Amino acid sequence: MPLGKTGTLKAFTTGRLFPEGGKIVEFFADGKQIGRTLSGGDGYAFIRHSPSARGVKMIRISAGASSDEGTLLVTGKKDKVILIEIESILFTRPFSFEPSKEGKEALKQLSKQFMIIYLSGIMDMKRSRLWLKEKEFPLFPVFPPGNADITANLEEEGIPVYAIIASPDTLSRTQHAEKKFSFEGSEEDTVVKDWKELLKKLN
Repeated sequence: MPLGKTGTLKAFTTGRLFPEGGKIVEFFADGKQIGRTLSGGDGYAFIRHSPSARGVKMIRISAGASSDEGTLLVTGKKDKVILIEIESILFTRPFSFEPSKEGKEALKQLSKQFMIIYLSGIMDMKRSRLWLKEKEFPLFPVFPPGNADITANLEEEGIPVYAIIASPDTLSRTQHAEKKFSFEGSEEDTVVKDWKELLKKLN
């Protein structure tokens, strides 16, 4: 979300099996309450929120004894945003679920220069967030996979993408990133051999 704009935060409340409305839902950002409302008959609850500062905000939503957490990225005009695909870039090998040590250290460096958005794949968003937290990667939001050009969607929201590091398949659907990189493929202008080369090209 660009700093200075107002966005919508959404929650979904359920009973044992089905959506349940009429629940008091509280929204928190970095531990401070930013809204309180009732969920509708369809189980959804919404609030409008205008962040006052840039950075990664910890969002917690609670309804009774249930709660969930996530992150909200608030970007300033001078911030550069990069997208990192989790499975194709941060695993030591496909489907291994083992984190790349070099990737973790590189992202710690990149997080000091860039705002990062992770892209999930075979893992859903919740599992992806848990995996990143357990493996101690820098804390940033996770976006779901999709067939659309995510860089175009972000640009429409006022968040231009500086670079995307992903699989060749994902890069082929990307039209609105200034730079594109992958550790595989045949396009000479996008392929990098390792994290060291990637860091040089991003700096």
